[in-house]
This record gives sequence, C-alpha cells and structure tokens, in this order.
Amino acid sequence: CVEPTPTSVPNDPLYQAIHSKLPAGTSPAEAMHATVEAKRVGILSVDQLKSVTAQQDTVWIVGQTPGFRVKVDLSEGVPPLQES
Repeated sequence: CVEPTPTSVPNDPLYQAIHSKLPAGTSPAEAMHATVEAKRVGILSVDQLKSVTAQQDTVWIVGQTPGFRVKVDLSEGVPPLQES
C-alpha cells in the first residue's frame, strides 16, 4: 500500500467519500485514519468502496470484494501519521 502524504489525503476521492459518510463532527484526522485503514485492507479507490457504517465510535468500512472490510475504533484516538 502506498502511504499517503498529509497534503495528498484531503484531495483523495476515497478520503472524501469516507469522510462524507462519517458522523458530523468527525475530525479530518479521524477520517484520514479510517482511509489509511481502508487502504491497508485493500480498499484503494471509491469504486471498491461498498459502505461506511458508523455506530457511536466504531466505523465499519466494507469493500466491494468479499472479505475486504475494516473496523476502525475512533475512541482509541488517531495514531501519528508515521505510525499509521
């Protein structure tokens, strides 16, 4: 997986798609963390994204390919970009 740079992520269509489906008040850093986790499991573009579901501090991101999914717990905080 190609690691995103801080300046490239807000312009990334996948980041925009995920962030738009997160609850109001979700920070850009949290949306970036969710996007990095999605890319880590193989969801690399908007056309590979099936759904984003949020319940309290838990976000499920599901890809079009069976098995491509990730659970992101926003209550754990966002790791620094170098660690993500």
